[in-house]
Amino acid sequence: MKKFIFAAVGLAALAAGLTACNEEEKLAKDVAGAWSTDQQTLFNNAQGQATGGDVFTFEVDPKTKKGGIVNVATNISLSRASDALTPANQPFSVSVAALASVSGRWEAIDDDEIRIDFDANTLKVTVDPEAVALVANPLSGTSQAEVDSLRPQMAQFYQTELMNTMSARYSSFSKLDDVKLRNSGKTLKFEASDIDYILQRR
Repeated sequence: MKKFIFAAVGLAALAAGLTACNEEEKLAKDVAGAWSTDQQTLFNNAQGQATGGDVFTFEVDPKTKKGGIVNVATNISLSRASDALTPANQPFSVSVAALASVSGRWEAIDDDEIRIDFDANTLKVTVDPEAVALVANPLSGTSQAEVDSLRPQMAQFYQTELMNTMSARYSSFSKLDDVKLRNSGKTLKFEASDIDYILQRR
């Protein structure tokens, strides 16, 4: 009788384990692919504002079937007035377009939870000097040529600044909770760091 009970308990545990495994594999399969968010506020303060749209690309490792490689790319638009922190202490406004990206590994750890481990060494932010728009204050007497010459150093300055912003943003995606697919698999919803996100399949 005891052997029968132990065997029954063992089979129940095995069945539960297989069910959980199947749920995690199903979530991984459903999430696989590329997903994009709408433009969202990265920061908005007295110094300026920045918005960004993320593209998540989840790849599934055929061996584990529960996860694999994840890449995130973010198109950033930043605008602000110059201040004492900028390389040139002259009055002008700045508009910057940048691209940030990071990669790492992800894994479905439940039927509605995903863990992401980003590799900090893969974090990149690129600002094209030609995509930096500087508008001088007419009252400053600054010529357009002088303003244009600041583009390379301004690009480097904002590239460094955005690295900190994006490092914090990507870290907030280390755990995705309440992961759900809607609209026949075309919409992905999840919560990360107490913020709700809605992404569309690309």
